Amino acid sequence: MLRLLDKRLKRAESQIEASLQRLIGHEEGASNEEMANILMANLHAIEEVPGQRSPERVELYDFYRDQPIQIKLKTDLTPQKNAEGYYRKSKNEKIELDFIQQQIEQREREIVDIQQHKLAIAEIPSLKAFRKYAKQHNILADGGRYAASPAATPAELFKIVTHEGYTILIGRNAKNNDLLTQRYAFKEDLWLHARDVSGSHVVIKYQAGKRFPKTVIERAAELAAWNSKRRTDSLCPVIMTPKKFVRKPKGLAEGQVVVEKEEVVMVVPKG
Repeated sequence: MLRLLDKRLKRAESQIEASLQRLIGHEEGASNEEMANILMANLHAIEEVPGQRSPERVELYDFYRDQPIQIKLKTDLTPQKNAEGYYRKSKNEKIELDFIQQQIEQREREIVDIQQHKLAIAEIPSLKAFRKYAKQHNILADGGRYAASPAATPAELFKIVTHEGYTILIGRNAKNNDLLTQRYAFKEDLWLHARDVSGSHVVIKYQAGKRFPKTVIERAAELAAWNSKRRTDSLCPVIMTPKKFVRKPKGLAEGQVVVEKEEVVMVVPKG
């Protein structure tokens, strides 16, 4: 038991160190929001030639640090659209930083608990008392990230709706959302979620060689809106994106993801 607790202690300490390094990495360079602001402030300095692509990089004045800065651009977008992209990234960046901080605090509490368990175990006088203590505090429980059986089918795990021959999967709760998005959705599937509120992850399964019909997307969006805190809204914005643009950085809470690229469809919530 002490060896197990020591192992968990080292793991928690290494996770704190990794999280701190990620925070330092974010602080060392310009943030996405800062780069967006710099781009917007210097639009007049970026030469746009009609019919030509944007440059891959531009050097602009960084008024935050009083020095030049190189900013990478997507060549198929205008400088203003590139700035909008950096603003979208900044929103995800803030979410990620908040959860890194929460992860550090959670691991610090875990370290305190482990040290208290080690002190308590040293005072336990008998095997019987030790077994009681271990059971009472659930010390031996160290399950995996997902509790679902490998043999479980999507029909057993998620809500399923079939529309015009397409299968739509709907998560049941935060943990189930992670299971759906991380293990049962593939990069070609279409992922949907009600914007800016908690709710179910919704996935339309891809059919080889076919584009997702607009009517199927709208139906899935209605379901995403219905299975969210926007259920009672008269009109709900729902984000959608191929699953390949949805990622879950280490440290995010259950059900939380970062979306790299998105489109928005407005629908009436419908179950």
